[in-house]
Amino acid sequence: IRHLMPSYFYENGLEIDFITPKKTLIEVKYGRELNEKQLLLFERTKATKKVLIDDFRKLNETIAAID
Repeated sequence: IRHLMPSYFYENGLEIDFITPKKTLIEVKYGRELNEKQLLLFERTKATKKVLIDDFRKLNETIAAID
């Protein structure tokens, strides 16, 4: 994910893992789901792409699709 130059995304005390300069929102959840407040933030945040990474085995495939 580093090559995408991500930064952390915080709003009103809530956090989504990353947002990139190209406005791709990325949340990583292995074996867990977004809680209700995080889900609302994820859904209402304006982004060019929104990516939820939930399976480590698909990580490289998912990252490649972001580029």
